[in-house]
Amino acid sequence: MSESLWPEDIPTPDSPGWQEAAAEWLGRQLPPYLTADPYLGGSPVLTAWLGRHHLYGQIQGVRESHATARIRLASLAGPALGLELALIDRVLEPLAEEADRLSRLERQVWAVDDALAAARWGTHRLPPERDGGGGAAGAGGV
Repeated sequence: MSESLWPEDIPTPDSPGWQEAAAEWLGRQLPPYLTADPYLGGSPVLTAWLGRHHLYGQIQGVRESHATARIRLASLAGPALGLELALIDRVLEPLAEEADRLSRLERQVWAVDDALAAARWGTHRLPPERDGGGGAAGAGGV
């Protein structure tokens, strides 16, 4: 596990109480539907697993938006709808930043999930390689 992937708010897995801290951290990072339910939120392993899949879907959605924004929104540009072409380009930067943020978070959730699995099963699982890089973001972000 790379230290750069490990969330700063969670003690390292060799520290006492790290699993409780991991559960609290997951609860702050992920949507309430994954953490508010006593059954779902009561299991850090389940929360991390669901969180990984939730984040993967979010990343894919942001990437799709970024990849298609210029083409799809250009057809809507014009004074009638109040959408200027210059505004379309301005939406790309926040989308790229959000993809980077979500990718970092996904890698952190993977690290926590891996540590939870190692604590339970004594084995590590690495995140899948997607798009030629580490984690869902790939080497180049969006």
